Amino acid sequence: MQAPTYRQMLSGNRNYRRLWLGEVVSYLGDWFSTVAIYTMVDALTDSALAIAGVLVAKTLPSFLVTPLVGPIVDRYPSRTLLIGSDIARAVVVGLLILAWMAGSLVGIYAAVIAATCFAGLFMPARQAALPQVVSKLELPVALALSGGTWSVMLALGAATGGLVTELVGINGALMLDMLTFLGSAAFLWGLPELPAEGSGETSTGFMDGMRYLKANPHVLGIALVKSCNSLAAAGLAMLPIFGQGIFPQHQGPLWVGLLYASRGVGALIGSMGVRIWGGDSPAAMRTSLAPGFGAVASGLLVVAWAPNVWWAMAGFLFGALGSGMLWIYSATLLQFAAAPAQRGRVFSFEFGMLTLIMAIAVATSGSVVDYAGVSPRMAVAVAGVLAGLVGTGVSMWIRATVPEEDEGDEVPVEVTSSQA
Repeated sequence: MQAPTYRQMLSGNRNYRRLWLGEVVSYLGDWFSTVAIYTMVDALTDSALAIAGVLVAKTLPSFLVTPLVGPIVDRYPSRTLLIGSDIARAVVVGLLILAWMAGSLVGIYAAVIAATCFAGLFMPARQAALPQVVSKLELPVALALSGGTWSVMLALGAATGGLVTELVGINGALMLDMLTFLGSAAFLWGLPELPAEGSGETSTGFMDGMRYLKANPHVLGIALVKSCNSLAAAGLAMLPIFGQGIFPQHQGPLWVGLLYASRGVGALIGSMGVRIWGGDSPAAMRTSLAPGFGAVASGLLVVAWAPNVWWAMAGFLFGALGSGMLWIYSATLLQFAAAPAQRGRVFSFEFGMLTLIMAIAVATSGSVVDYAGVSPRMAVAVAGVLAGLVGTGVSMWIRATVPEEDEGDEVPVEVTSSQA
């Protein structure tokens, strides 16, 4: 049997279509608010560390709630968790507007932290729910389409977010973000209950999940791919600085948005386009991980050298192409490799670790630029080299720990009733 096309996936699977539509509007609002938040912080303080602090606030809390989130996802219906997370984030955006009106940097960070905690619940819940609404044959297609959607919304949302912020102001952009979360919840409302696959298990504690990962080094290695890639965030933390001041003729919210948009185009190619060339074989995906890290490193080195904003866009695009590959291939491999009853904790661990490493990377990057005299260009270059080296090592670990029965494997083709 052949995997469905992207169009067939959306037209033939109603429940996946609902998940996808929720992603579309939610991701669009995310990028509206991201540009607005950077603009707020830049207006209140002139500090690379403060800008990096936004990324820390948008990442680190997800790690801190990991011990709670994993067991919750493995015990409670995904539909309830997804809708609740969306509604909660809409409320938090309202608080963010109030913090901006009060000119409170602390309030802005607090609202971003709260939204990140709910995102830390939403993402693992969605990953754990996906095998309940698609077949194994459809799974690589669904994940690639999800990654492509994130990429398109990054390109569209970031570019239009910069324009919207300039045209209607920060409050207008944040109001649109609030409406997108409510729109996402409306789409998800039509999903079935999606009971947790681990709800009948007796060992659903966080430490039970950690013992599972320790006993399965191949699964652990795959779960760390995104963490290694997040080392590159030390360079990405400099993107707002590149858009606001590195190139005097091209600076402001619009150029920050366009630099983000170039990343979106690259991630789209990496998540959806590369799959057409590489196929859906897990063996081929494992082989492609090291080249993906090579693309991430190369792209950031181009950014570090860039003589103008156009070269910087090209570098961010190529680096994001590698990240798109890594994101989709690792997500697909983890869906195949993780035990169903452990998915919530495995995905929560994966998301928590990548956000922890990202938070450390961006905080370090902002600090050395502010206090150690390191240039933004040097910070980008070091981030690229570090991500490339560590990521290649983990890629080799994954290939060395493939279970004997999975060597040379192909995508399972059985179709279940969940695809209806």
